[in-house]
Amino acid sequence: WGIPVCVRYGVAGGSKVACELLDQSQGKLVLDGADASTWVLPNADARGYYRFGLGKAELAALSRRVAGLSDGEQLAYADAVEAGFRHGDLDAGDALAALQPLAASKTAQVALAPLSGDRREALLPWIYRNLAGDEAQRRRIEAWVERNYLPRLRELGYRRKPGEADSDTLLRGELARSLGLTFKLAEVRKALRLQGDAALKPKPDGRLDLEAADPDLLDLTLAVAVQEHGAAAVDALIAELPKTSDPQRRNAILSGLAAVEDPALADRVRDFALGKQVKVGEMARLLSGGRTPAAREARWAWFVGHYDQVVARTGSFLTGGRLPGQVSAGACSQAEADRLQQFFQPHLKDASTLARGLAQTREAIQLCAALKAKQDPAAILR
Repeated sequence: WGIPVCVRYGVAGGSKVACELLDQSQGKLVLDGADASTWVLPNADARGYYRFGLGKAELAALSRRVAGLSDGEQLAYADAVEAGFRHGDLDAGDALAALQPLAASKTAQVALAPLSGDRREALLPWIYRNLAGDEAQRRRIEAWVERNYLPRLRELGYRRKPGEADSDTLLRGELARSLGLTFKLAEVRKALRLQGDAALKPKPDGRLDLEAADPDLLDLTLAVAVQEHGAAAVDALIAELPKTSDPQRRNAILSGLAAVEDPALADRVRDFALGKQVKVGEMARLLSGGRTPAAREARWAWFVGHYDQVVARTGSFLTGGRLPGQVSAGACSQAEADRLQQFFQPHLKDASTLARGLAQTREAIQLCAALKAKQDPAAILR
């Protein structure tokens, strides 16, 4: 069958759209009025059900015109950049340069495209966590993030303003999460920690003063407080969780506990997840915390030693297809894929959907490892 293909391209004074029905593996499209300097967007209005790729020179030309495209076209452009990187056509330096114009968008979804994804980890966090191999490379990405996003977060502030647009609330939350927890910019962490400290102060009745933090950022403020203060913050949140039935506050407390970085404290949080004070539906958040290699190793060691207890507590709720992904979150090496297979293979009878979850998770880990092997981290510094 044919595929309708529409291309937006630059001409003197603006742009035009040309369309063609592509019914063969290759085709040609005449761009009336184009010249050697013409930029091309191969999915005009982002209506086509396809991804596109461009050569590096053509992508650079398009990146200079991104701000003039519609929001949908900018999102199609962002998707193309990510696809090009994951396919190996673009390196990290190419991706950083191509994504930069998106950060300035007034539309939250477009501005956040390099930072957050719906189905999988977005491109910029992936590069930072999995590809950046030394301090210089990590600092380069942190500087990129600070330059392109911190002024926007400063403008928004760290508390919801009366009557503000929902898009601003969304943007504030996602920027604070990424800049504070993923890239750990000191200025952002300080602002979140101050709210977290206020939230952890007991009120006269002994309860934590969770209202002291912005409700939209409560989970982030508690997460930073846990990472900065360790055992004292963990103890306070563990004591507070059974005292509240409010879903938003419980989720914020769980997110704070899941952000713990100290291996011994992380084990304590996972032990807490096995108790009845944590609902079965809440356990996954606590069991999947930790993305660094050291944190993943500690989580795996705990899980192997507590598998029977996890199964006994959760039944089919977690022992189905999601469990392999929960206990290997962030994994990106063939060794991690192999040990996952070796451990779960004898347990496939425990749930009917476990085999599918194992296969999907193992494939995702192998794809991550293959992409990491294909990409050159030195390109980050180019």
